[in-house]
Amino acid sequence: MRHILLILFLAIGLTTAAQVQPRQLKRAESSFRQTRISVMLENPEVREGSFLYIAPDSIRWCYDGMENVKLPKQMLSLIRQAVSGDVQTVKSMFRISWHGNDMMLTPLKNQVKRFFSTIKVTFTNDGVAKRVLLTEPNGDTTEIEFLKLKYTAK
Repeated sequence: MRHILLILFLAIGLTTAAQVQPRQLKRAESSFRQTRISVMLENPEVREGSFLYIAPDSIRWCYDGMENVKLPKQMLSLIRQAVSGDVQTVKSMFRISWHGNDMMLTPLKNQVKRFFSTIKVTFTNDGVAKRVLLTEPNGDTTEIEFLKLKYTAK
């Protein structure tokens, strides 16, 4: 679950970098719906939740009203770089290609390839992330749909 959270914030970082760079993200919040499809599950697993990010490193991640665990310092560092508009961090980890409003991220680093084969971020016409589809090497998928993403920059 921690790697899903990291990818979520990398996606938000890419979204905001295009719109508010070079300023930093001050706050981001959204409710979301997460759908997991796996060969190990009889039916898709659907969870709803919310997140709140307040710069520089305050993150609250809730599923169905229950708060998530604290994040390691290394992950907070990557999130901080991504949401500050440091697109180089993302480019060092992923090959990026565009297909209409879809940005495809293909992992370059083995530590990410273990978890994901591709990540597809779908944007609205005004450049806000509305959906992230994470595909694992075994074909399992996790889709995160942002229901009301809001953010402010410094």
